[in-house]
Amino acid sequence: MSAGTNVSLTSLISKIRKLTARPSQNQIDDDEVIDYINKYYELEFPQELKTVDLKTTYKFYTTAGVDQYALSSYSTVSPARINGQINLYKSFEPPVYVSGYEARWYLDRETFYRYFPDMTTSMQLAVATGAAGPFSGNLTSGPVLRKSLMVSTETTPGTSRYALDNGIGGFVDENGVSLAGSINYTTGSVTGLFFNGATTAGSAITARWVIYAAAKPYACLFFDNTFILRPVPDGAYEVTVQAYFKPTALYLANQEPGLAEWFDLLAYGTSLKIFVDSLEMESYQALFPIYKQQLDKAERKSIMTIKSQRTKTIYSENNDSFSYRYPTY
Repeated sequence: MSAGTNVSLTSLISKIRKLTARPSQNQIDDDEVIDYINKYYELEFPQELKTVDLKTTYKFYTTAGVDQYALSSYSTVSPARINGQINLYKSFEPPVYVSGYEARWYLDRETFYRYFPDMTTSMQLAVATGAAGPFSGNLTSGPVLRKSLMVSTETTPGTSRYALDNGIGGFVDENGVSLAGSINYTTGSVTGLFFNGATTAGSAITARWVIYAAAKPYACLFFDNTFILRPVPDGAYEVTVQAYFKPTALYLANQEPGLAEWFDLLAYGTSLKIFVDSLEMESYQALFPIYKQQLDKAERKSIMTIKSQRTKTIYSENNDSFSYRYPTY
């Protein structure tokens, strides 16, 4: 579209009214049209169109002894058009790099933990006194993997009390309620632990945890909006991975879509949603081919961008103009 073409939110609403034959505010008001626009623009559009314009890099930094990193609502290197909204990222894909070195990428927990199992060890930490606490003791070996420590004691046959480390040096019970006490992940020292009720005098208080050997990570699992690294980092590393983000919602009258060429696509896509909700299936069928045509046009830019790239295979990797040497860990 030319520089003088009006592609504002106001003009988008006007076009949708024409396409859906709803010129009056009494038929559908502007706020409802905007809601339809944003539902399509934020939820369906990024899934329909995997364009390079929605591609960015997600980056985070590791801390020694911390293996899990929850997905943030922002990226430290995102373009300025990304505003840090919740649920910003739609998907992630390899490659993932740790301080510049390519790491293995996993989405399946079964495969990841088959290669990197969390094997536990156990010991008797203390003897119950009948009170809820305090109990202290030292684990026989460490360091202790965060969120792997479980301290338990039996109260009556078949009934136990539990204390689980919360990943930041404290404890919670099995329902997530905070408990008094602390754990030093480096030394394995447990101090001042209280359970959520009385214990049985003379019963064993057992600790079970995962020991790890820290090193530079070379594998990453993305699961439940969390990045899990193995080996557990032994220091600070920069981790980067490719991501697709969702566009920013449109609310201002003079606000334009992310790229002007999306204007018609947004108008047709939003109109289709209105037709579906109104059960106007004849109108939907009439408009859908035009929508698909616009979708193909929008995808053309990505196709033109990547057409010079050779399709990756195990053979093409070995025939590149440079030889990549995988690091030794």
